[in-house]
Amino acid sequence: MKRLITTMCLLLLALPCWSHRYHFGMTQMSLSADGTSLEVVHRYNANDMSQALALQADEGFEDNEARLRAYLNQHFVVLDNDDRVIAPQWVGQESDVRDLWIYQELPLTERLRAQFSQGVRVGVTLLFELEPSQVNTLTLQSHGTLQTWQLDRRQPAATVQLKRH
Repeated sequence: MKRLITTMCLLLLALPCWSHRYHFGMTQMSLSADGTSLEVVHRYNANDMSQALALQADEGFEDNEARLRAYLNQHFVVLDNDDRVIAPQWVGQESDVRDLWIYQELPLTERLRAQFSQGVRVGVTLLFELEPSQVNTLTLQSHGTLQTWQLDRRQPAATVQLKRH
């Protein structure tokens, strides 16, 4: 009986090792219904994001939303053909016990629409500093087509092109 209890205790101690063996996130970009903007939704593990934000705790941010915005601006980067940053607008965020969803929007001006038609670079390096095996999936949905890229440390960015219908 003592051996059984010891084995059970050891198994319980090992549970945290099994709880989060893979590290992935999702960034979805989709053309809005009226075609005037790209809606961006990031979905990442809430605990992992908390750890990443804790690394920035000494940078003088007053609140968590400001820290989250700064982190996102650093790790989700859209570059036009001249390597200028195209900054998405902040929409908001929500979370539950497991996941954090972050919402952004890129209004499609004529210039930006032309840039996306030619192809822009999108880098998604969220959580790379925490986990060497982190994989972030980037998708772009527009005009009934879905494009998908798997981004990791070896390939942290993709050229994204908004297809014309």
